[in-house]
Amino acid sequence: MKTIAFILLTSLPTSALDRPKLQIINAAPNAIEVFWETNDGHRVSNGKIEPGKDKIIGTTIGHRFMIVDGKRETEVVSQVRVQGFRYDPAAKDGVPAFYTQVVRAQGYPICGSAKVSPYALKEAVHLVDLMLAERPDVREAMIASGSRLCVLAHNEFTTDQPEFAHLGPVEGFEALSAKEYWDARARGLGGSETDPFCSCAEENLLAYDGDPYDTENILIHEFAHNMHLRGLTNVDPTFDTRLKAAFDDAMKAGLWKGAYASSNHHEYWAEGVQSWFDNNRQNDAQHNHVDTRDELLAYDPKLAAICREVFGDTVLKYTKPQTRLTGHLAGYDPAKAPKFVWPERLLKARGLIKQDQRRRFEEATGTKEHDQRLIAGWTVKIHPRLFDDAVALEKALGLLRTQLDEIVRVVPAKSVTELRKVPLWINPEYPKTPPRAEYHPGAGWLRDNGRDPVMEKAVEFTNVRIFEAETRRMPNFTLHELAHAYHDRVLGFEHAEIEAVYQRAKAAGKYDKVQRQDSAGRKRLDRAYAMTNAKEYFAECTEAFFARNDFFPFTREELKAHDPEMFALLGRLWGVE
Repeated sequence: MKTIAFILLTSLPTSALDRPKLQIINAAPNAIEVFWETNDGHRVSNGKIEPGKDKIIGTTIGHRFMIVDGKRETEVVSQVRVQGFRYDPAAKDGVPAFYTQVVRAQGYPICGSAKVSPYALKEAVHLVDLMLAERPDVREAMIASGSRLCVLAHNEFTTDQPEFAHLGPVEGFEALSAKEYWDARARGLGGSETDPFCSCAEENLLAYDGDPYDTENILIHEFAHNMHLRGLTNVDPTFDTRLKAAFDDAMKAGLWKGAYASSNHHEYWAEGVQSWFDNNRQNDAQHNHVDTRDELLAYDPKLAAICREVFGDTVLKYTKPQTRLTGHLAGYDPAKAPKFVWPERLLKARGLIKQDQRRRFEEATGTKEHDQRLIAGWTVKIHPRLFDDAVALEKALGLLRTQLDEIVRVVPAKSVTELRKVPLWINPEYPKTPPRAEYHPGAGWLRDNGRDPVMEKAVEFTNVRIFEAETRRMPNFTLHELAHAYHDRVLGFEHAEIEAVYQRAKAAGKYDKVQRQDSAGRKRLDRAYAMTNAKEYFAECTEAFFARNDFFPFTREELKAHDPEMFALLGRLWGVE
């Protein structure tokens, strides 16, 4: 049997493209042999390829190669300078039999096994179409190259997919098998020099409970890799070189220190694309404060310029599927979705991988990474120096948990979901600065005051020493700071209604002379802290609305009687029924 296959492109650095490269991947269960067919009809052997292995052949455009598998022969023609062909005798239209579902995003193939929710494939089509909306040329190049997106079911793992079953051991992780490492490391891949395909997982596409990447969309990251490796380098031979130059400049300037974007120019690009579409993680061992387009423009203008060049006016404002159950998601019921759980066999591997990430962060930044805990659903990052006084730290953490538990109990669940997106940092006291809790809306103030800008949009506590006393004065001061975060991140600090109600309360003198209570329970008359500005007005009144404030009105009932307009507004803004 003889068939002719037109090959798929794979990813090689531009510097390696002195002559065309043809990659042949053997997905057959047995060895195959590859021959170059000369113009006079002779065959010159290029050797055998064992199952699960590949060979990259330096060649010339127009050269023909024959894959011989027993009596079956498949001809591959070298047509472009970077090519590849996955030989799989059981495949249908080039797609392995493992995949029983194949859909297309205007021709671009997306596949999944029978275990994958059809809604995950529909969501993948939706996102791919958005990312390629302004680049039909890139889409065509990717389709012509043979690229495809492979979607994992929530209970499938990386090496279950035929394209990635051959992934080998990783240096530095000799204690783990290749299968353990890759299944624990990745819920999505973007392709490499020997893997032309990209992948993502249904629990992330459909936002299942337990999704390990619930603060970002992994398809955007991995598909950005594939756009780079399979599309952009084919429509613009200078793209990879220019991207590498921008990456080198960023590294020389000290940008992205310790962040995943500093790994190489491939991750630099994919992380930049995520931020371009306002969909990245921030403030952890692999990410700094940059997670939006505006922050990327300010922080790394060269990378932002490349993103603008590629995506132009592309509009992609990602929100979770639960917020848009129409169109391609009509009929999807999130309440019936399964939960993603890491299997016990991968827990050791997960721990070793996390440990390595912390080590690399410390080496890159010269600082020890904060210890990270999950308390009542919040990510809490603890400075290592605070463990020197473990008694004080644990007492503060216990009180923090009490405050967070109360927030979960009294604040509407939808608003709690937003509040849990706010990281909590616990740090030592700063010289000549009183211990306190404070929300940091911008990176500029942090830099100007010698603090780490990674804490932008987060709450910082430097009051471990006085945490108990502060709790006696303000039983839930954590709620106060999280109210600032909600005002900024959800409502917007320029919220017109809050400002208007604040100005009316200020003009009426309602808060000019009210009772305040200290940590010993003593009361005196004072001007309410709520009158500082509209931000403090919102946070102080929120404390009274849901918990207890240290200024009058202390409670919800008192707030309702004293300031009914603000009481009604708070109920609406926080979603209280």
